[in-house]
Amino acid sequence: MKLKKRDTILSIEKQAVTNKKQVYKILSGLLKNKSNLSLKLKRDSQELIFYYKAVPYKNKKKLTLSQKELVTTEPLVKSANKKIVQEEKKKKKTIVPKKYKPYMQRAYISSSNSFIYKDPDFDSIKLQTLPIGKQVLISKKIFRPSHNFGTFYKIFLFKEKKVIGYVSEAEVIPEFKRKDKKFISNPSFKLAKKYILENKILSLDSIEEIKNESNKSKSSKNTSSNKRKYIGLSIGLTFPYTKAFNLMENSFIGIKFSGYNLLISYLNMDINLIGSYDRRHFYLDILATYPILNFRHYHLFAMGGIMSDLSLNENYLMHEKSIDYGLVGSLSLVIPLNKNMVLRLDGKANYKIQEMSFPLSSLTSLQIAF
Repeated sequence: MKLKKRDTILSIEKQAVTNKKQVYKILSGLLKNKSNLSLKLKRDSQELIFYYKAVPYKNKKKLTLSQKELVTTEPLVKSANKKIVQEEKKKKKTIVPKKYKPYMQRAYISSSNSFIYKDPDFDSIKLQTLPIGKQVLISKKIFRPSHNFGTFYKIFLFKEKKVIGYVSEAEVIPEFKRKDKKFISNPSFKLAKKYILENKILSLDSIEEIKNESNKSKSSKNTSSNKRKYIGLSIGLTFPYTKAFNLMENSFIGIKFSGYNLLISYLNMDINLIGSYDRRHFYLDILATYPILNFRHYHLFAMGGIMSDLSLNENYLMHEKSIDYGLVGSLSLVIPLNKNMVLRLDGKANYKIQEMSFPLSSLTSLQIAF
């Protein structure tokens, strides 16, 4: 019959078989009236069906194999294991109630000497050590001890033994980071997860590499998003050094171009091209700007540079002292209105070399990023 030692016969012609005697009994009964029959058996982790044909042999009948068919392509052990896993999942109880799950997040342990503490305090009882690279479930909320030394996440362990405690914030890579009142994805967690999927071991070296890559991506994003160029319209007023004041002559309108970084302190440029309402005065100044105060809702810049002044006579013609030049200093308050628009309020002090005058001016600008 071409059977192997470890083959187990399951059925003959769909009749279940439980022992050897039953095999001979069923076969002798079937061979009296049938010349073809099927036999189902288990070989290793597969189920097979053998089809036999009975042929005469020395006044008896001999079974010859005519066809073999594979019943299951998936190993029986695997399918059985799947059922066991599914049943275990159904039976498994979690120590975290469903209503608290939105307040939890996954995390990777990033330190080789990490401990679970009974309370959010480094002086409290150490419940258990944690291996580097282990994925755990922690709270989104951060806890502080009464003396405010250190910050902790609440940690929940399910496997081996159920443990609830606290782990230092510095020793985990959380899935989310809090920004203002919202939680945003942590790029370091994504990189750590990528390492795991690529079957890489989360060691101290790989953790440092992940942190460095994350910091590089953050700095590049910040640089690209904050290093902007802006252009917009300006209106202003000059306060003359004499008592004479003409609204048309002392009020002006123009264009302001700025290229600066609101977060990183280094020199940037600011250019103003403005003209008076009566079209008899034109100013151009080029300033280097340096941020001196950076806050969330406003930024203060100190600026300094050179300026030129073109003045025309009553007939709009140039005269002997038409062009003057000098130095200019300014304080600029920048108020971001949204991601692409800022309001600038400038207070300027000019020094004209030829006239030896010291006029003051104010400038209000609305700029759009490009």
